[in-house]
Amino acid sequence: MRLVSELRRRNVFRMAVLYALASWLIMQVAEVVIALANLPDWIGPTILTILTIGLPIALILSWFYELTPEGLTLEKDVTLGESTAHITGRRIDFVVIAMLVAGLMLFAWDKWWPGDPVERSIAVLPFVNLSADEGNDYFSDGLTEELINILAKVPEFRVVARTSSAVFKEMDKGVAEIADNLGVAYILEGSVRKSGDRLRITAQLIDAADGVQIWSNSWNKTLTDVFIIQREIAEALVSSLRITMPSAIPVAGTTNPESYDLYLRARHANSTGTPDARQEGVRQLVHALAMDPGFAEAWAMLGVIYSNQVFGKIIEPAEGYRQARAAYERSLIADPKNPRALSGLAGIARSWDRNFAEAERLISAAYEAAPDNISVLNAYGLHTEADCRLDEAARFYRRAIAARPESLIPRSNLTSLLINIREFEAAEAENEAMRALDPDTEWIHIYAGRLALNRTEAKLALEHFLQLEGSRRYRWLAHAYHTLGREQDSRAATDRYIRESSGQISVAVAALYAYQGKSDEAFEWLERGARERDIALNNLRCNTDFETLHDDPRWTELLARLGRDK
Repeated sequence: MRLVSELRRRNVFRMAVLYALASWLIMQVAEVVIALANLPDWIGPTILTILTIGLPIALILSWFYELTPEGLTLEKDVTLGESTAHITGRRIDFVVIAMLVAGLMLFAWDKWWPGDPVERSIAVLPFVNLSADEGNDYFSDGLTEELINILAKVPEFRVVARTSSAVFKEMDKGVAEIADNLGVAYILEGSVRKSGDRLRITAQLIDAADGVQIWSNSWNKTLTDVFIIQREIAEALVSSLRITMPSAIPVAGTTNPESYDLYLRARHANSTGTPDARQEGVRQLVHALAMDPGFAEAWAMLGVIYSNQVFGKIIEPAEGYRQARAAYERSLIADPKNPRALSGLAGIARSWDRNFAEAERLISAAYEAAPDNISVLNAYGLHTEADCRLDEAARFYRRAIAARPESLIPRSNLTSLLINIREFEAAEAENEAMRALDPDTEWIHIYAGRLALNRTEAKLALEHFLQLEGSRRYRWLAHAYHTLGREQDSRAATDRYIRESSGQISVAVAALYAYQGKSDEAFEWLERGARERDIALNNLRCNTDFETLHDDPRWTELLARLGRDK
């Protein structure tokens, strides 16, 4: 008992409690600093070891020394009347109480304070068209994309692109499985019923972790209210997740609902890819822009359709690119940072004007305006690949894939690039990833066949190419037949490819002849491509399909004429 009393008198117990609390607080601070500063993992255990060693030292010092007005003094040298141990004890008590209160507040804040959700990521699934008219798919798809555009402008959100979520439109998969595939915490789904100018729209937000519906609502409105509905859906969604909706986010880019409806129709028509549909899209956009000349996205989409019509040989390149350039420039008047318009002008500068410096300026401006936009990343990859900056191109394609893992376009471009630079194992992995995403896409057979040809497995390549449809089937069959020594079949397939193809095929045909060792025919088609300004000429210098032509003087002369010799 005398020992316990002496320990109390010398404040040893108080020192033990004070040291323990101080050590705990030090470890809490150290944990935060180590994480924020990305310090080595061994620092935390080292601090704990030092604090553990320090405990007995602190207790020994408390036993042998006493804090007096003159400083630390050996306890045996302090007379009983001069001792201030009781005053020091009360001070330690106050410090301990303060530290306990701080610790309890820290614990309560960490456990109960309403913090941010761990993950604010969402996929907007394609809204289902419940209208009697299946032709109203254009409207439900447009609503989906516009909601994605709005939510993507909320800084605290990570939003999966429509190209990713649309993969699941026809798939019978549960919310949890879709969310797991897309790597998101929430799913927004809904439906649209459109009859004339009457709309019924429903939407619901689902927590992917447990499938619980967080929020849902429905609207019965007219077409003139579509912008209000879009805004209300986005506001209700972000509010349910404790996020503040920015007030400056524009909706759709127009305030005219009829103009907006025509824009959605035109965008849908362009995606079908048929000449008649795209021409109808032009008419719809011209009508939309007559009602709202400041509709930047409509101008940009008009430029896209004109460019696609050039590629499909629907209109002559000089006229088509003139119209496309004018449309893109009008878009930039309304929105100087429109990434679609900037990327489109970069493509014209590169393919038609052969002004590579201007193309670099424009694609850089598009990237600065929308550095996370998958279309911009993919376009920058195409630009750098054409410039033979192949490692840089691969990085842009991979960034696009990382941003939208379900999107096939950048993955297809990356796979083609990897085959071109003979990184066959990496190309095989990307092709298998595409197969998992969409087993019906023809690209997996094209790339699998090309990889088989590089492994000298021509029969396997032929099996893949026979799975293709349309004119491209004959392009690749000609390769396989030549490798198998079936020259008559190869010539027949080549002729049929030329006869049945539309669009720019000159460089593709030249590659066929180069592969077959027919240099004169290859150069004849390359010259034709130069006259047509085939966009595939952009990649000519680094395209390994033409390696058999490199020692021919005509090759160096052609590259110099195209401005692609360096």
